[in-house]
Amino acid sequence: MKNIVMYIAILGLAVFVSCAGPKGDKAKVTEADTIVANTEGADQFNIDPSGSMVEWIGYKPTGQHNGTLNIKSGALYLSEGIPVGGEFIIDMQSIKVLDLEDPDMNGKLTGHLRSADFFDVDNHSEGKFVITRIVKNKTGSPAYTLSGNLTIKNITKSISFGADIQSDGATASGKTPPFSVDRTDFEIKYKSNKFIEGLKDDFINDEFSLAITIVGKKPV
Repeated sequence: MKNIVMYIAILGLAVFVSCAGPKGDKAKVTEADTIVANTEGADQFNIDPSGSMVEWIGYKPTGQHNGTLNIKSGALYLSEGIPVGGEFIIDMQSIKVLDLEDPDMNGKLTGHLRSADFFDVDNHSEGKFVITRIVKNKTGSPAYTLSGNLTIKNITKSISFGADIQSDGATASGKTPPFSVDRTDFEIKYKSNKFIEGLKDDFINDEFSLAITIVGKKPV
């Protein structure tokens, strides 16, 4: 009897963990902003692709998958060490899956993410984020709240999330804690409970987690 109870408890914990929601706060998503942050006179730090990336996690009832996307170009702008704006280009062709070691399974999932069911990278090879506003938070970390226009599959929405940004004069770096975005805001509806009935446990969570790391260097 004790073994049965223990088994049920372990099973329940496993289900709880696998069904856990995306990490971090949900990003505020609204229609695209028409205002872009003023960077006139600010110091420019060009994005270093070797130190910049987007980390992602996707969720479903039976588990999750995680991977990366490369940031290929862009810039951060700081005025007297304070971030005032920036933008960067995401290389959607670079999407990688990191949690599947089997080459066949990894290739299958990577190919599906590249397809029209998800990011349709052959037709939409780049994503973009343009900062429209930066607000200094009063206390704690992250130090700033960034608002900006995120473009995926030629659909642009304004999103807001936290970030820490700092500079030593020659370089600037920024990092976000994990935050979640609803993929259906960008017309990615594959196996979404919002749009497809009767999926039961075969759905994929609408929200996925992102964490962004960027490094910029002053032009020489």
